Amino acid sequence: MSHIFRSVRDVSVQEVELYLAVAHAISEDYLDPSYSVQTMQELLDVKYLWMDHEENDELEWEEETPKGYEQKAFVSYYYFSYILLQEAVPIFAAVIAHNKETADHLAELLTLLQQLDK
Repeated sequence: MSHIFRSVRDVSVQEVELYLAVAHAISEDYLDPSYSVQTMQELLDVKYLWMDHEENDELEWEEETPKGYEQKAFVSYYYFSYILLQEAVPIFAAVIAHNKETADHLAELLTLLQQLDK
């Protein structure tokens, strides 16, 4: 148990700010699972990923809709980010209890997640 508490004390303000930025980017429009792929794993399918070679990046951008930017995939990134943030709420609460430096930012994050949950 002490290992968990040590790790929650090590959470930085910058890390929490990143989570907060992600939460601010999520709108209610992205929370309907019927507009998303079935699983997060599906987002790793070749049809959603760009090629490994950087010289082909410009070819991807020349497509009408580059890979990963199709409506279903695009919404899925937001949807699954929301799911992961919701799953982390108990961890965020533990961090608030043991890391006063991040408490204000995490309280804002939890409030934002609560508002999205309605």
